Amino acid sequence: MKDRIENRFSLSDIEGAYDLLLDQNKYAIEKIYNGSLNPIINDLKQQGIYAFWWNDNNGLLRKHLLNPNTEYYLKGPHDNSEKANHFLKVIFTKEWIDKASKDEYICLYVGKSTNIKKRIDGHLRYNIDPENDNQYSNTIWKDSMSKNKPDDHLSHLWPECKNKNRLTKCRYGFGKKPNTVSQLRIGLERLFNRDALALIKENVEISFLLYPGKENAINRFFIEDKLISSLYPILNIDVER
Repeated sequence: MKDRIENRFSLSDIEGAYDLLLDQNKYAIEKIYNGSLNPIINDLKQQGIYAFWWNDNNGLLRKHLLNPNTEYYLKGPHDNSEKANHFLKVIFTKEWIDKASKDEYICLYVGKSTNIKKRIDGHLRYNIDPENDNQYSNTIWKDSMSKNKPDDHLSHLWPECKNKNRLTKCRYGFGKKPNTVSQLRIGLERLFNRDALALIKENVEISFLLYPGKENAINRFFIEDKLISSLYPILNIDVER
């Protein structure tokens, strides 16, 4: 009989993950994909915890989040009598942003994966640039592709609203999401109401912690929750439905 791999619970790993993550280097997403950081790619293909950060040394994101004209909605619960009002507007407060900020960085998203590099690929869809490359055959947003407006470079990102009884701001995420794996890019596109690839290239960095093997499955579970509750990432938010 083969030795059974036991799931290991390590309180010290879980409790120490917050300080350990803050001590890690942050790597610009652009450098990961342009080949300048090839030595760390093998590390990224392992199991562990990752965090996306916005380098806000110019104050762009903080200013945008605190702008009263910024609109960010999540789909929430509704009953039959309130179908038009089941979108919840998220209000980003200074207190929240301060808690999500570490030096010049603002935490965007925390997650876990058995292959961090593959998970990053899903989050970013880095090869898809609809503003500069209108190749519908190579887009991830196929379920939202516009067949009627082939010259509209943005029309295939998010579906048009056809139901006038619902919130009409469907493009960039107030309607159906284009997929369930690109949470970071979807969140940024909802937030800025535009395609986010250029923003990601210019501003987003990642840090990570490796917890390899099946024996760390429980630790990865609790460490992800611990970091979310400690870093208050602005794009991890979901609401019950």
